[in-house]
Order: sequence, then structure tokens, then C-alpha cells
Amino acid sequence: MLKPQISFLAYDKRQIDTKWLDKKLGFEGNIFNGNDLNEAENWDRIKENLDYILKSNSNILTLHFPTENANYLKNTNAKHQLYDFIDLAIEKNISGITLHTNQFLTIDQYLKYDLKKNRKDFMDFIKNIDNYIGERNLWIGIENLPIIGNEGDDFDPLFIYPEDYNIFNDYNLRNIGITWDICHWFITIYTQQSMCALTPNQNLKTHNYLDFLQLSDKIKHFHFSSFKNLAFPLSNAKCEEGKPPQEGIIDIENLEKCILSISNVFNDTDIGITFEVQEEDYNNRINNWKTLEWFENIIS
Repeated sequence: MLKPQISFLAYDKRQIDTKWLDKKLGFEGNIFNGNDLNEAENWDRIKENLDYILKSNSNILTLHFPTENANYLKNTNAKHQLYDFIDLAIEKNISGITLHTNQFLTIDQYLKYDLKKNRKDFMDFIKNIDNYIGERNLWIGIENLPIIGNEGDDFDPLFIYPEDYNIFNDYNLRNIGITWDICHWFITIYTQQSMCALTPNQNLKTHNYLDFLQLSDKIKHFHFSSFKNLAFPLSNAKCEEGKPPQEGIIDIENLEKCILSISNVFNDTDIGITFEVQEEDYNNRINNWKTLEWFENIIS
């Protein structure tokens, strides 16, 4: 069964919606910038906020590791922060942690990038994380990223398509799974469709928006929102993630079918779905409640 969550800046208690808390709905504590984890005060605040939510018997609680200044594959400090993040999650009995690969590449870097080798190097690192968690109760969800960054000038290409996760089958993983971001996936689908329309003679590979369900045995968590606009290299267009489903460009019928399909697959399993919906004021949630209303009408 899908369990709605909202994200909040993990060290800012003001972003914890008390009405959401009263309904016993879920939360996801997010840290955007790894530099924020260099401050001991922030760690103390994160712990206090997690305790505050846990005392309310919130339905589900997860964490999201930073994406900026957090290349844990190459930066020793970021690596230590990731292990500390894991220790904190286990100490507080958090359900799981969403993790990006954090491999930001420019267009020139991407053209020279050995995707197969770097994906294997990443998985070797993740296997060590899996061994570190061992038999303790915590999952790590490796998130799918969109085919291109929101400003059309960078790539994080290790896990975009469902088939990219086939490499998981080469590793005996106990605690590592997938956080499937529905918005990112639809951005990829729509970008593919636009590329095919622009170059009809290229016979480009495309995907169906429900192809990710083949990964259901590996999916631990979902992220959800809609978006506006597509970004392409050398254009001024910017993709705007985090839109409520009623306001984005994703076909509403496809979104409804997507949510219903997920709900059917996970009917007998509790699984969180975090609304990564942007707000003008994160201390006054409007768009997240709008999204919840739409969501509950779909699965009711």
C-alpha cells in the first residue's frame, strides 16, 4: 500500500507540517548540500527533528542524502558523511535512505565517460555499503535520474532507465534497492519522444512509462511530482520539477494509470511515496496538500 510522505529540510523544524503529522502521514528528511553536514549544529537539529516526528507515530520516515558537494566516491569527507548518515538512520530506526549517484558531468565529460566501468565502480562501492549495514534494518534506495539535468547542461547517467539496474543482479545485495522517481522517469520519456519527433529517421530507442514496474522486486520507495518544460543542450529552456500533478505537463490520465498500477503491484506491501512538490513557502504547505487530495481521489 502506498504511504504518502512530504519532504522537509531535515534540520529545519519549521518545515514539519503539524497538520500532516496529525494525520499520521509520512515524512522524508532531506539534506540538499553536503556542506550542511559539516556543521555539528545541523546534526543535532536533524536528530531532534527525527525524534519529534517519531514520537508522533508518523506512518513512515525516510532520509535523503545530499546531492550537491557530496561525491562520496571521490571525496573522503562525503564518504564519511554517508556512513554517519547510515549510522544515524539505524540509530533512529529510520526505514531507509534515498541516494543519488552524484556523478555530475558536463557535456564534454559525458562524451568521454566510460559508462560501463563507472557503473561497476559505483556498484563495488555500494556492495561495501551493503556489507556495512549487514543484518541491521535499513534499506538504501538508488534513485533514477532524468536523462539530462534541469538546465540542459549536465548529466548524472549511471541509473536512468530500468535496464540500467540490471547490474544489481550481478551483486548479492541484501539492503540495496531502488527509489524510483516518477517525475524523473516522465522527464526521460518526454525527452525521448521529443528527440524522436525532431529526428524521425534516427530510429531512437524509446520506453513505455510503465516499464519501471519490471523492477518492482527491487523498488523500496517512490518519489512523485509532475514538471513543466524540457531542457536540451545549448538551449535556454529549464525543466521545472516539483509541480503538483494538476499543474504539470504530464498527461493526467497517464499519471493516474501510473499511480494505480503501482498501487496494484504493492497492494500487499507498505511502501512510501514522497511528494517532492515545490512550495512558495515551505512553512505553509499548499501544493503538497493539493497533491494529497489528487492522490487520495485516485487510490480511494
